[in-house]
Amino acid sequence: MRAALAAVPRGTYSFDDCMDDYGPGTDPIKISVDITFDGVGAVELDFSRSSDAVPAAINSYINYTRAYAIFAIKVFCDALQPQTEGNMRPITVTAREGSFFNPAFPAPSGGRAILQVRIFDAINGAIAQALPHRAMGAFSHWSNPNIGGIHDDTGRPFVMYDLSLAGYGGRQGRDGVEALSPVMNCSNIPVEVHETHNPVRIRRLEFIPDTGGPGQWRGGCGLRKDIELLNSTAVLSHLGDRHRFQPYGLFGGGPGALGETFLNPDGNAEPLHSKGMYDLKKGDVVSFRLSGAGGYGPVDARDPEAVREDMADGYITEEGARHDYAWQAEPK
Repeated sequence: MRAALAAVPRGTYSFDDCMDDYGPGTDPIKISVDITFDGVGAVELDFSRSSDAVPAAINSYINYTRAYAIFAIKVFCDALQPQTEGNMRPITVTAREGSFFNPAFPAPSGGRAILQVRIFDAINGAIAQALPHRAMGAFSHWSNPNIGGIHDDTGRPFVMYDLSLAGYGGRQGRDGVEALSPVMNCSNIPVEVHETHNPVRIRRLEFIPDTGGPGQWRGGCGLRKDIELLNSTAVLSHLGDRHRFQPYGLFGGGPGALGETFLNPDGNAEPLHSKGMYDLKKGDVVSFRLSGAGGYGPVDARDPEAVREDMADGYITEEGARHDYAWQAEPK
Protein backbone atom coordinates (compact mmCIF):
# COMPACT_ATOMS: atom_id res chain seq x y z
CA MET A 1 0.00 0.00 0.00
CA ARG A 2 2.79 2.43 0.81
CA ALA A 3 4.36 1.75 -2.58
CA ALA A 4 1.03 2.44 -4.29
CA LEU A 5 0.56 5.70 -2.37
CA ALA A 6 4.12 6.80 -3.14
CA ALA A 7 3.37 6.43 -6.85
CA VAL A 8 0.81 9.27 -6.68
CA PRO A 9 2.37 12.68 -7.41
CA ARG A 10 3.18 14.46 -4.17
CA GLY A 11 0.90 17.35 -3.27
CA THR A 12 -2.42 18.46 -1.81
CA TYR A 13 -5.53 18.05 -3.94
CA SER A 14 -8.81 19.69 -2.93
CA PHE A 15 -12.42 19.49 -4.03
CA ASP A 16 -15.72 21.08 -3.02
CA ASP A 17 -19.28 19.98 -3.66
CA CYS A 18 -22.66 20.47 -1.97
CA MET A 19 -25.63 18.42 -0.92
CA ASP A 20 -29.00 20.08 -1.48
CA ASP A 21 -29.63 20.67 2.23
CA TYR A 22 -31.04 18.64 5.13
CA GLY A 23 -34.72 19.48 4.60
CA PRO A 24 -37.06 22.12 3.20
CA GLY A 25 -35.95 25.66 3.96
CA THR A 26 -32.42 24.74 5.09
CA ASP A 27 -29.01 25.67 3.73
CA PRO A 28 -26.87 23.50 1.45
CA ILE A 29 -24.35 21.19 3.14
CA LYS A 30 -20.81 21.85 1.97
CA ILE A 31 -18.71 18.76 1.26
CA SER A 32 -15.01 19.65 1.14
CA VAL A 33 -11.93 17.47 1.20
CA ASP A 34 -8.19 18.17 1.10
CA ILE A 35 -6.07 15.13 0.23
CA THR A 36 -2.31 15.26 0.83
CA PHE A 37 -0.01 12.61 -0.61
CA ASP A 38 3.45 12.88 0.99
CA GLY A 39 5.28 11.20 -1.90
CA VAL A 40 6.85 8.52 0.27
CA GLY A 41 3.92 6.27 1.13
CA ALA A 42 1.24 7.98 3.22
CA VAL A 43 -1.89 10.03 2.58
CA GLU A 44 -4.12 12.25 4.73
CA LEU A 45 -7.73 13.12 3.89
CA ASP A 46 -9.13 16.11 5.78
CA PHE A 47 -12.85 16.98 5.65
CA SER A 48 -12.57 19.87 8.13
CA ARG A 49 -13.67 22.57 5.67
CA SER A 50 -17.07 20.90 5.34
CA SER A 51 -20.23 22.26 6.97
CA ASP A 52 -21.05 21.88 10.63
CA ALA A 53 -23.17 18.97 11.81
CA VAL A 54 -26.88 19.39 11.08
CA PRO A 55 -29.98 18.68 13.20
CA ALA A 56 -31.13 15.87 10.90
CA ALA A 57 -30.20 12.21 10.78
CA ILE A 58 -27.70 12.35 7.93
CA ASN A 59 -24.49 13.30 9.74
CA SER A 60 -21.46 11.09 9.14
CA TYR A 61 -19.70 9.94 12.30
CA ILE A 62 -15.95 9.74 11.84
CA ASN A 63 -15.94 5.92 11.60
CA TYR A 64 -18.32 6.11 8.63
CA THR A 65 -16.33 8.92 7.04
CA ARG A 66 -13.14 6.92 7.56
CA ALA A 67 -14.60 3.71 6.09
CA TYR A 68 -15.62 5.22 2.77
CA ALA A 69 -12.53 7.41 2.53
CA ILE A 70 -10.26 4.38 2.94
CA PHE A 71 -12.37 2.53 0.39
CA ALA A 72 -11.93 5.35 -2.11
CA ILE A 73 -8.15 5.48 -1.65
CA LYS A 74 -7.94 1.73 -2.21
CA VAL A 75 -10.05 2.04 -5.37
CA PHE A 76 -7.68 4.60 -6.85
CA CYS A 77 -4.35 3.33 -5.56
CA ASP A 78 -4.44 -0.40 -4.77
CA ALA A 79 -7.87 -1.83 -5.44
CA LEU A 80 -7.10 -5.54 -5.65
CA GLN A 81 -5.13 -6.15 -2.48
CA PRO A 82 -7.10 -7.73 0.40
CA GLN A 83 -8.44 -5.32 2.98
CA THR A 84 -6.15 -5.59 6.00
CA GLU A 85 -5.02 -3.45 8.90
CA GLY A 86 -1.75 -2.95 7.08
CA ASN A 87 -3.55 -1.54 4.03
CA MET A 88 -5.32 1.01 6.22
CA ARG A 89 -2.37 2.08 8.38
CA PRO A 90 -0.86 4.58 5.85
CA ILE A 91 -4.23 6.32 5.36
CA THR A 92 -5.23 9.03 7.85
CA VAL A 93 -8.76 10.46 7.79
CA THR A 94 -9.54 13.57 9.82
CA ALA A 95 -12.31 16.15 10.23
CA ARG A 96 -12.74 18.86 12.81
CA GLU A 97 -14.91 17.82 15.73
CA GLY A 98 -18.46 19.07 15.36
CA SER A 99 -18.32 19.10 11.59
CA PHE A 100 -20.70 17.19 9.32
CA PHE A 101 -18.10 14.45 8.87
CA ASN A 102 -17.13 14.23 12.55
CA PRO A 103 -20.21 15.17 14.58
CA ALA A 104 -20.30 15.04 18.35
CA PHE A 105 -22.71 12.72 20.11
CA PRO A 106 -25.74 12.81 20.19
CA ALA A 107 -25.86 14.25 16.65
CA PRO A 108 -28.32 12.10 14.64
CA SER A 109 -26.89 9.81 11.97
CA GLY A 110 -29.45 7.13 11.10
CA GLY A 111 -29.74 8.16 7.44
CA ARG A 112 -25.99 8.50 6.85
CA ALA A 113 -26.15 5.85 4.12
CA ILE A 114 -27.15 8.66 1.77
CA LEU A 115 -23.57 9.95 2.05
CA GLN A 116 -21.35 7.15 0.84
CA VAL A 117 -21.70 8.14 -2.83
CA ARG A 118 -20.94 11.75 -1.97
CA ILE A 119 -17.84 10.92 0.10
CA PHE A 120 -16.52 9.00 -2.89
CA ASP A 121 -17.50 11.74 -5.36
CA ALA A 122 -15.60 14.37 -3.35
CA ILE A 123 -12.47 12.21 -3.16
CA ASN A 124 -12.80 11.34 -6.85
CA GLY A 125 -12.97 15.03 -7.75
CA ALA A 126 -9.80 15.75 -5.80
CA ILE A 127 -7.76 12.76 -6.97
CA ALA A 128 -8.77 13.44 -10.59
CA GLN A 129 -6.19 16.22 -10.45
CA ALA A 130 -3.43 13.69 -9.73
CA LEU A 131 -4.73 10.55 -11.48
CA PRO A 132 -7.00 11.77 -14.30
CA HIS A 133 -6.94 8.41 -16.10
CA ARG A 134 -8.54 6.70 -13.09
CA ALA A 135 -11.22 9.26 -12.24
CA MET A 136 -14.80 9.47 -13.53
CA GLY A 137 -17.63 11.94 -13.73
CA ALA A 138 -19.79 12.13 -10.61
CA PHE A 139 -22.31 9.38 -9.97
CA SER A 140 -26.01 9.96 -10.18
CA HIS A 141 -27.08 10.26 -6.57
CA TRP A 142 -29.25 7.32 -5.56
CA SER A 143 -32.74 7.55 -4.05
CA ASN A 144 -33.73 5.92 -0.74
CA PRO A 145 -37.42 6.68 -0.02
CA ASN A 146 -39.65 4.81 2.41
CA ILE A 147 -43.43 4.58 2.09
CA GLY A 148 -45.21 3.18 5.13
CA GLY A 149 -48.48 2.99 7.01
CA ILE A 150 -51.13 0.53 8.23
CA HIS A 151 -52.16 -1.97 5.57
CA ASP A 152 -55.90 -1.73 4.88
CA ASP A 153 -56.26 -5.49 4.32
CA THR A 154 -54.22 -6.83 7.24
CA GLY A 155 -54.34 -4.04 9.82
CA ARG A 156 -50.59 -4.47 10.23
CA PRO A 157 -47.84 -1.94 9.58
CA PHE A 158 -46.02 -2.05 6.25
CA VAL A 159 -42.89 -0.28 5.06
CA MET A 160 -41.84 -0.16 1.44
CA TYR A 161 -38.09 0.44 1.70
CA ASP A 162 -36.76 1.39 -1.70
CA LEU A 163 -33.41 1.76 -3.42
CA SER A 164 -33.23 3.34 -6.86
CA LEU A 165 -29.86 3.43 -8.56
CA ALA A 166 -29.04 5.23 -11.81
CA GLY A 167 -25.85 5.95 -13.75
CA TYR A 168 -22.09 5.87 -13.28
CA GLY A 169 -20.03 8.79 -14.53
CA GLY A 170 -18.13 8.53 -17.77
CA ARG A 171 -14.44 7.63 -17.50
CA GLN A 172 -11.47 7.44 -19.81
CA GLY A 173 -12.31 5.01 -22.56
CA ARG A 174 -15.84 4.10 -21.47
CA ASP A 175 -19.31 5.58 -21.04
CA GLY A 176 -20.97 5.43 -17.64
CA VAL A 177 -22.92 2.22 -17.05
CA GLU A 178 -26.64 2.33 -16.34
CA ALA A 179 -28.65 1.47 -13.23
CA LEU A 180 -25.91 -0.13 -11.17
CA SER A 181 -24.98 0.39 -7.55
CA PRO A 182 -22.13 2.83 -6.92
CA VAL A 183 -19.74 2.34 -3.99
CA MET A 184 -21.97 -0.13 -2.12
CA ASN A 185 -23.13 -3.70 -2.77
CA CYS A 186 -26.83 -3.14 -3.53
CA SER A 187 -29.13 -3.29 -6.53
CA ASN A 188 -32.40 -1.87 -7.79
CA ILE A 189 -35.22 -3.68 -5.98
CA PRO A 190 -37.41 -5.62 -8.43
CA VAL A 191 -40.87 -4.26 -9.15
CA GLU A 192 -42.39 -7.66 -8.29
CA VAL A 193 -40.93 -7.56 -4.78
CA HIS A 194 -42.50 -4.20 -4.02
CA GLU A 195 -45.90 -5.10 -5.45
CA THR A 196 -46.00 -8.49 -3.71
CA HIS A 197 -45.26 -7.19 -0.23
CA ASN A 198 -46.77 -3.69 -0.24
CA PRO A 199 -50.02 -1.99 -1.33
CA VAL A 200 -48.38 -0.19 -4.24
CA ARG A 201 -48.25 -0.38 -8.01
CA ILE A 202 -45.10 0.59 -9.94
CA ARG A 203 -46.38 2.63 -12.88
CA ARG A 204 -43.02 3.30 -14.53
CA LEU A 205 -39.42 2.17 -14.26
CA GLU A 206 -37.30 3.56 -17.08
CA PHE A 207 -34.21 5.47 -18.08
CA ILE A 208 -34.59 9.21 -18.69
CA PRO A 209 -33.05 10.20 -22.04
CA ASP A 210 -30.80 13.25 -22.33
CA THR A 211 -29.92 13.22 -18.61
CA GLY A 212 -26.42 11.73 -18.72
CA GLY A 213 -23.69 14.36 -18.85
CA PRO A 214 -22.35 14.76 -22.40
CA GLY A 215 -18.69 14.20 -23.10
CA GLN A 216 -16.19 12.18 -25.06
CA TRP A 217 -17.51 9.44 -22.78
CA ARG A 218 -21.11 9.99 -21.72
CA GLY A 219 -22.40 9.81 -18.16
CA GLY A 220 -25.09 7.25 -17.33
CA CYS A 221 -28.76 8.19 -17.57
CA GLY A 222 -31.05 9.18 -14.75
CA LEU A 223 -33.77 6.75 -13.69
CA ARG A 224 -37.51 7.40 -13.37
CA LYS A 225 -39.67 5.36 -11.01
CA ASP A 226 -43.38 6.17 -10.52
CA ILE A 227 -45.08 4.54 -7.52
CA GLU A 228 -48.87 4.55 -7.00
CA LEU A 229 -50.31 4.07 -3.52
CA LEU A 230 -53.14 1.51 -3.38
CA ASN A 231 -53.67 1.87 0.38
CA SER A 232 -56.01 4.44 1.93
CA THR A 233 -53.14 6.42 3.47
CA ALA A 234 -49.38 6.28 3.91
CA VAL A 235 -46.42 8.49 4.74
CA LEU A 236 -43.49 9.09 2.39
CA SER A 237 -40.09 9.68 3.94
CA HIS A 238 -38.03 11.04 1.06
CA LEU A 239 -34.24 10.72 1.15
CA GLY A 240 -32.61 11.80 -2.08
CA ASP A 241 -30.33 14.54 -3.39
CA ARG A 242 -28.95 16.29 -6.48
CA HIS A 243 -32.12 18.34 -6.94
CA ARG A 244 -30.04 21.55 -6.70
CA PHE A 245 -26.42 20.68 -7.50
CA GLN A 246 -25.70 18.68 -10.64
CA PRO A 247 -23.33 15.69 -10.67
CA TYR A 248 -20.13 17.18 -12.03
CA GLY A 249 -18.34 16.27 -15.24
CA LEU A 250 -14.56 16.10 -15.69
CA PHE A 251 -12.06 17.40 -18.24
CA GLY A 252 -14.63 19.04 -20.48
CA GLY A 253 -17.46 16.60 -19.81
CA GLY A 254 -20.82 18.11 -18.93
CA PRO A 255 -22.72 17.62 -15.66
CA GLY A 256 -25.60 15.20 -15.34
CA ALA A 257 -29.15 16.57 -15.31
CA LEU A 258 -30.67 17.49 -11.97
CA GLY A 259 -32.99 15.08 -10.18
CA GLU A 260 -36.65 15.89 -9.54
CA THR A 261 -39.55 14.43 -7.57
CA PHE A 262 -43.23 15.07 -8.31
CA LEU A 263 -46.48 14.12 -6.64
CA ASN A 264 -49.12 13.12 -9.21
CA PRO A 265 -47.10 13.86 -12.36
CA ASP A 266 -50.17 13.42 -14.58
CA GLY A 267 -52.17 15.84 -12.43
CA ASN A 268 -50.89 19.05 -10.87
CA ALA A 269 -47.32 17.65 -10.70
CA GLU A 270 -46.51 19.08 -7.27
CA PRO A 271 -42.73 19.30 -6.80
CA LEU A 272 -41.45 17.50 -3.70
CA HIS A 273 -38.26 18.32 -1.86
CA SER A 274 -35.38 15.85 -2.02
CA LYS A 275 -35.71 15.33 1.75
CA GLY A 276 -38.95 15.53 3.69
CA MET A 277 -42.04 13.79 5.05
CA TYR A 278 -45.26 13.78 3.01
CA ASP A 279 -48.74 12.37 3.64
CA LEU A 280 -50.10 10.28 0.78
CA LYS A 281 -53.63 9.08 -0.01
CA LYS A 282 -54.98 6.30 -2.19
CA GLY A 283 -54.34 6.94 -5.86
CA ASP A 284 -51.42 9.30 -5.30
CA VAL A 285 -48.45 8.69 -7.58
CA VAL A 286 -44.93 9.75 -6.58
CA SER A 287 -42.56 10.16 -9.51
CA PHE A 288 -38.91 9.84 -8.51
CA ARG A 289 -36.55 11.10 -11.22
CA LEU A 290 -32.91 10.56 -10.38
CA SER A 291 -30.17 12.80 -11.72
CA GLY A 292 -27.91 11.77 -14.57
CA ALA A 293 -24.20 11.14 -14.06
CA GLY A 294 -21.34 13.37 -15.17
CA GLY A 295 -19.53 13.08 -18.49
CA TYR A 296 -15.79 12.79 -19.08
CA GLY A 297 -13.67 14.47 -21.73
CA PRO A 298 -14.46 17.17 -24.30
CA VAL A 299 -17.89 16.89 -25.87
CA ASP A 300 -16.63 17.61 -29.38
CA ALA A 301 -14.34 14.57 -29.19
CA ARG A 302 -17.19 12.07 -28.97
CA ASP A 303 -17.35 9.55 -31.79
CA PRO A 304 -20.38 10.33 -34.01
CA GLU A 305 -21.08 6.60 -34.23
CA ALA A 306 -21.44 6.52 -30.42
CA VAL A 307 -24.00 9.34 -30.68
CA ARG A 308 -25.98 7.34 -33.26
CA GLU A 309 -25.86 4.24 -31.05
CA ASP A 310 -27.08 6.25 -28.06
CA MET A 311 -30.06 7.46 -30.08
CA ALA A 312 -30.82 3.91 -31.22
CA ASP A 313 -30.68 2.71 -27.61
CA GLY A 314 -32.85 5.56 -26.34
CA TYR A 315 -30.19 7.08 -24.08
CA ILE A 316 -30.43 10.37 -25.96
CA THR A 317 -33.01 11.84 -28.31
CA GLU A 318 -32.32 13.42 -31.68
CA GLU A 319 -32.99 16.80 -30.11
CA GLY A 320 -30.54 16.02 -27.32
CA ALA A 321 -27.93 14.92 -29.86
CA ARG A 322 -28.27 18.24 -31.69
CA HIS A 323 -28.12 20.23 -28.46
CA ASP A 324 -25.26 18.41 -26.74
CA TYR A 325 -23.18 17.16 -29.66
CA ALA A 326 -24.13 19.48 -32.55
CA TRP A 327 -25.24 16.29 -34.30
CA GLN A 328 -26.79 16.62 -37.74
CA ALA A 329 -28.96 13.97 -39.34
CA GLU A 330 -27.65 12.50 -42.54
CA PRO A 331 -29.69 13.51 -45.61
CA LYS A 332 -32.10 10.83 -46.79
